Amino acid sequence: MSVCQQRDVKGLYAKASQDNSFALTGMAAPYEAPLEADLCIDTSQLSLETAVAQILSFQRR
Repeated sequence: MSVCQQRDVKGLYAKASQDNSFALTGMAAPYEAPLEADLCIDTSQLSLETAVAQILSFQRR
């Protein structure tokens, strides 16, 4: 959650923390992680270019 808040350029997480009627996944609405994701991209460890390359490679399959 803290990573989402740090990357939130639109201020949506700040708004959700002040306005309970503003449903934001992970705050008012629960986040349900997939049991078996088709693709996992760890953006805390990968560069933008590497992440994009992995996504494009996955799409080409």
